[in-house]
Amino acid sequence: MRKLILFSFVATAACAARPAAPTLPVEYECATTALVLRGNQLDVHARSASVGGAAAPSGLVLGAHDDAGAHFQAGAVEYVVPDDPRQDAVARVFADHQLVHSDVCTAHGGYSDALARYVQGESLDQVAHDLALDGRDAARDLVHQAMVSLTRRYYRDR
Repeated sequence: MRKLILFSFVATAACAARPAAPTLPVEYECATTALVLRGNQLDVHARSASVGGAAAPSGLVLGAHDDAGAHFQAGAVEYVVPDDPRQDAVARVFADHQLVHSDVCTAHGGYSDALARYVQGESLDQVAHDLALDGRDAARDLVHQAMVSLTRRYYRDR
């Protein structure tokens, strides 16, 4: 029975409609920076004096695009922004062509943002209000997608 329930979660998530490319700026919060995606340009704003050993650049131009999303390079730091504006981005720091560490950059109003608010005790109505969504159903959809993704990752890592 558990396998049937898990399969239905995965099947539902796989059939979900893919969102269109964002036309409005998409904001992300990383550990030391804030990112704003505007079309094919990524603005990086540092919250500290340096990122990856260099001052944070602004106005990075799209370098490459693949299944993971859009790639933007700034010296030793690569930013990977997924096509779905609700998914989190990743900042990868390299040294001598080796990955030193990576940071998750939470999409404002995205799946992880909605789930974190819900887990911290906000109601679906509060989540919808805080993220300027169209109502509790939209908030429920974001939380559901985040939980499905988390469940997949959990079972993959077991």
